[in-house]
Amino acid sequence: LPKRILCLPMHPYLSEADQDRIIETIRNYIGSNSAQAAAE
Repeated sequence: LPKRILCLPMHPYLSEADQDRIIETIRNYIGSNSAQAAAE
C-alpha cells in the first residue's frame, strides 16, 4: 500500500480558473518538496 495518496478534483464542470489553481498548487508543492529534499 502507498504511504501517500494524491486525490485530484476532476469532473466535467471544473472551470479553467479552478484547473489553473490546482496546477499552481501542485507545482508549488513539488517545488517546495524538491528544495527540502536537496537540503537534506
